[in-house]
Amino acid sequence: MKNLLIILFLLFSFQLTAQNSTPYANTSLVHLKSISPEIEAALHDLDVTFLSCREHQSSSDIIVSETALNWLSNNEVVFETLVSDLKQKIDNDNAAMELVRSQRDGEEWYTIYRTYDEVQDKLVEIANSSSVATLIDLGDSYENRAIKGLKFSTGGNDKPAVFFNGCQHAREWVTVMATTYFADQLAQQYISDSFTESLLDLVDVYIIPIVNPDGYVYTHTTDRYWRKNRQPNTNSSCVGTDLNRNWEADWNGGESTSTSECSDIYVGSGAFSATEATVLKNYMESIPNLKGHLDIHSYSALVLGPWGYTNTESPDHAEIVSLGNAMNDAITNTNNYPFTFGVGDADGAIYLASGTMPDWSYDELGALGYTFELRPNSSSGGGFELPESQILDACAENYNGAMEMIIWAADIQSGCMDASACNYDANATVDDGSCAELDECGECGGSGPSSGYDCDGNCITGETLTIQLEDSYGDGWNGNNLTINGTSITMNSGTSSTEILCYDSNTCISVSCDGGSWQEEVSWTILNSDGEELLIGGAPFTGEFGNCSSEIPGCTDPLATNYNALATFDDGSCEYSSATDVQIISLPLGWFIFSTYIQPQTPAINDLVSSIFEATIIVKDAEGLAYLPNWDFNGIGNAIDGEAYLIKLSENQNLSISGTKIIPEDFVINLETGWSLLGYLRDSPANLVTMLADINEQIIIVKTFDGTAYLPDWNFNGIGDMSPGQGYQIKVNSNVSFSYPPN
Repeated sequence: MKNLLIILFLLFSFQLTAQNSTPYANTSLVHLKSISPEIEAALHDLDVTFLSCREHQSSSDIIVSETALNWLSNNEVVFETLVSDLKQKIDNDNAAMELVRSQRDGEEWYTIYRTYDEVQDKLVEIANSSSVATLIDLGDSYENRAIKGLKFSTGGNDKPAVFFNGCQHAREWVTVMATTYFADQLAQQYISDSFTESLLDLVDVYIIPIVNPDGYVYTHTTDRYWRKNRQPNTNSSCVGTDLNRNWEADWNGGESTSTSECSDIYVGSGAFSATEATVLKNYMESIPNLKGHLDIHSYSALVLGPWGYTNTESPDHAEIVSLGNAMNDAITNTNNYPFTFGVGDADGAIYLASGTMPDWSYDELGALGYTFELRPNSSSGGGFELPESQILDACAENYNGAMEMIIWAADIQSGCMDASACNYDANATVDDGSCAELDECGECGGSGPSSGYDCDGNCITGETLTIQLEDSYGDGWNGNNLTINGTSITMNSGTSSTEILCYDSNTCISVSCDGGSWQEEVSWTILNSDGEELLIGGAPFTGEFGNCSSEIPGCTDPLATNYNALATFDDGSCEYSSATDVQIISLPLGWFIFSTYIQPQTPAINDLVSSIFEATIIVKDAEGLAYLPNWDFNGIGNAIDGEAYLIKLSENQNLSISGTKIIPEDFVINLETGWSLLGYLRDSPANLVTMLADINEQIIIVKTFDGTAYLPDWNFNGIGDMSPGQGYQIKVNSNVSFSYPPN
């Protein structure tokens, strides 16, 4: 009940000042599979809201009333409902953000969307904590809000400069987070990373997170999907100009533009008629030696180079493509979330657009001007409301992509400087950490042959699978993937395609198909080398084929005395020496916080998780130090008894830790003021409040890896019992020491 009251209180408090869901009462968000001029005209008469800048593109996301929704159904228009109650969704998102808005420490600040005022405070905080960051004020918006950012410079004259900005379009909230994170990380990396220090010694960097402050505030208080600025238009009751159609480059050129004041893509009464565009123009013209510009938007997962208003190649096309591909690769490789690079309409991936900021910075200032369209790649992934759980992923992707522009502007030769590496670059002046070794196939930095194949691509099992993919609509699989023993295949477009895979018929082959939309259109067939059908299905699907009855039961733990190397699944028979204590911890796919009540025989963190090496992506301690298996880098050193660790896995795993069991009542845990990662040293679950009773007055909050919390000031325990193997985030208001009760 107490938890419910907290949520209701925060929701009510937010609604006192923010009514950004009000325009969307009794509406839904739907995705049209295709749209004709006749359907488009009818929908305009029904006052639907198109979220795309071009309503007549092959498919569209639209906000519809109940009347429009009924019209679509009655006229048999194919659509997918993405959000059935749009107002309720916005209200729920607002309430969830208010629950954690006060969290300001480290990366936690970037786990929800922040307001204009919060971002301004963050910029001041970054400037005050950095020797190279200076708060800059470009000017005021139409409603007299400051357009501020940060300049990173170590001094010097006529150094190359790059300019980054977010939030030309008010509803694209993730761009604000990504640009603020970029500035925050630059400030931190200048201190801790010699490569970043070298870059900022050579290049001046300008970062402006919110260039449309009036619109951004309006999306938080009044209309969540507002796009334009808030400047009134003469002789019209419709407010606002699309800032990214108000620049002089091909202004009002007719590509994805409108001269209607009521349109989301209104070009304005003239180039730079929008106050904010003029402020940005004047400031950018004052920057000496501006080499590059990046305008950050969402969504579509794209990197776009100039020109954007024509498919004609620009004079610097080769260099634009080179840098664009470097940024695109850096983004994609961050989290394996695929982005696409292109110029013009990017081979049809996006529309042409006139009057955009990057085209102006390229045409008028000679800076290579690019656009990032951050994740998601589609409306089904969240659209303009990217889930808060993905904000940090988007921030990291943007950071890595933007860093490529700084590296390019620095005009340095980065590469591998280790002469023993297979990719040694004798011309490199800065080591970028890319040094690699030859794999067993002689490929530099490779991972060896694919499973079932030799280095020449021959199927060494002697058997192949033919996979026939089909889509009944003819537009590909819309994000669905068929995964066969870990190998994923899909069809990006078209009606049908065929893939060939190598497999071992003596094993059991797992098959799944899922991950996208319009699953009723998906079908596939798996054939063996003789053309015989092995399996057929659609989406979603989970199944298997092959020799699935030959699994060998036994003990699969190498630390056990009866370990069976031939066993294919653990039957619970593992036995251990009486001289050794063992704890087995079940770890899920993705992030988790783990701890152990065992004092390990080999405490080095790489030894501690060696049994799950293949699935381990990263382990981090409370200070952010990391163990990176793929880089054979252990920055943590030894695991410390009583502490917990963050771990990210590529699949579910059972972690076995052997050593000597800790006696909890004899072990003193010391916590410093602020955040720590707390281990649980007992071998059985027990109520959290009881376990931490000795330090209850010093506790501000305790959290699990998934955000479930204990809040002593509210007498709220959402966690319940502390459990063996689990770790906890804890924040205390002073240094404390305590011991757990006995087992």
